[in-house]
Amino acid sequence: MRLLTTTAAAICFAILTGCASTAVVEPVDAKAHQIERVCIVKNPKAEVADLVEVLRVGFTRHNIRTATYEKSQLPTSCDYTLTYIARQEWDFATFMSYAQLQIHHGGSVIASAEYNHSGFDTEKWSRTATKIDPLVDELLAGFPMPPTSAGLSGTGPARPLDQTNDVYTQLLKLDELRQKGVITQQEFDEEKKKVLSGN
Repeated sequence: MRLLTTTAAAICFAILTGCASTAVVEPVDAKAHQIERVCIVKNPKAEVADLVEVLRVGFTRHNIRTATYEKSQLPTSCDYTLTYIARQEWDFATFMSYAQLQIHHGGSVIASAEYNHSGFDTEKWSRTATKIDPLVDELLAGFPMPPTSAGLSGTGPARPLDQTNDVYTQLLKLDELRQKGVITQQEFDEEKKKVLSGN
């Protein structure tokens, strides 16, 4: 039974000539769903190469662990799964024009987010994190971010861009080591705290 209290939030991103980029988010009901881990189902048809990386860092920002799997290899232990769609368009350069995220549990969609761009503003060439981070943060609004992780948001001022990218890389490397069994969950958590605190 779906216990989610439906909350739709319309987000208008900053642009030059009106609201050309919009998002509609139906967040997770954190009281009904105490999510600690999400399995991301790979979508080979998604056209945005760095989307999964941005999603993984976004969920980590809310203290939710992630693992990526092919659909055919999805373990039965995955209580919560994330599926995604992403499309690109061309206008002097490629840019992400559409993205859809859905979190599933027990055969039902319990939360979703959708980004859509239409218009002629320069915001469309923004990096993937700038577009997706606000969606993830709204989607997981019921899972507060530790103060030290706020700088991982593409819209947050806490870290310079090059430092943020370095944190992204470190977290992904740590998560890869954890998934391969090179480090334990406890070691991963300890190292993650160090990365997020800048130590």
